[in-house]
Amino acid sequence: VATRKDNLPLHAGQVASVGGESRLEFFGPAGELLRIGHNSEFSPIGQNRLEFSRGSFLFFVQKEGPRYSFVTKGVEILIAGHGTFLGEIMPLGGLKLIPLTGQGQIISQSQSSVEKFYPGQIHFYLPSGERPPNVEIDITLLVNSCPLITAFEDTLPSFREITSRAHLQARTIKLRSNSFVYDAVGKDRIRFLVPQPTEKEGKPATRTKLGQWLKSKLPF
Repeated sequence: VATRKDNLPLHAGQVASVGGESRLEFFGPAGELLRIGHNSEFSPIGQNRLEFSRGSFLFFVQKEGPRYSFVTKGVEILIAGHGTFLGEIMPLGGLKLIPLTGQGQIISQSQSSVEKFYPGQIHFYLPSGERPPNVEIDITLLVNSCPLITAFEDTLPSFREITSRAHLQARTIKLRSNSFVYDAVGKDRIRFLVPQPTEKEGKPATRTKLGQWLKSKLPF
């Protein structure tokens, strides 16, 4: 961000567009924090309710903090809990959400479902109502590669907790190739790589069934 401007108002119904070289950061009255990645477009549409047409975000809320809803084409979720969450709007609609810390539930109001979340897993919410399985991510690579975590002047309140969880995961994961990893391209888009096929001498390469399923079902 070339220029830092404080206390810019944003009212319900207004649409905010964030350019390719810009980012936004909002602080709420109960200590909640919202970061908006570049090339994002969103609008407040009610009390603690945000609608995104494109882009990515990071949301942090403390214990006993307010509940926030995130809306995009065909999907609306409510975070009923506390923690740190990364989200991306998928190109054809739908939302990818990654809890990094905390505990609670994700309520899909568009699909009338309630799911307990576990930090370090990616959740997919599609406009069709279909729910792909959650998959584990490599938190260390995500922390080191995601500008929504690293490219702001202020340190994320939960940064120490995130890094502690990353260290714990690094000790327990035996084969990192079995985890989905953050695509470290220096952008805010939260994309993940399907595990690549492995080749053994004298045998053809094989892909995981989960990787094949995701590639056939998800629009990214």
